[in-house]
Order: sequence, then C-alpha cells, then structure tokens
Amino acid sequence: MTEPDINIIGTFLTTRDRVGEERKPLAYLLHNVTIEVEMADVQNARALDSLRLRLNGHFEVKKWVTGGGRTWVFKVHQATKLGEIGE
Repeated sequence: MTEPDINIIGTFLTTRDRVGEERKPLAYLLHNVTIEVEMADVQNARALDSLRLRLNGHFEVKKWVTGGGRTWVFKVHQATKLGEIGE
C-alpha cells in the first residue's frame, strides 16, 4: 500500500557547480525544516546532539489527530555524523 503524500515546509535551495562546460544542479536542499525524529533504534543517540547528521529511516504515522489528520514521525535506522558545516 502506498503511503499518502505529506507536506514538508522549508527553504528550497539548488546547489550548482560546473560540470564540463555547463553549470548544472548537483543537489536540492530544504533548509529550515523541523521534522520529529525517533532515535530509539540508534545507539548513543544523545551523544549526537548538535552534530550535523545524515539520517537513514522511514516515515510512519505516529497518531491520528481529531478531524481525521495524521501526525508523522521519521524513524531513524542509522545516523552518520557529517563533517563541519561547509565541508
């Protein structure tokens, strides 16, 4: 069964760089986004506080809210520390 669409709100940025003779998009980023994350399956999750991370996981319905809406949570399977900002 396909999960329903969800809305994520943030500032969309395209990073570009020269590829051969052209400037092409290399990645699409969404900044200033808040997503509730469950880290129960990640060892030493508290030690990762305030670090830049790459999170691998999936979205699940957390609870039904009044009016028929749903709250989603991102369940993390693996967290990998990234380099400093700008690297």
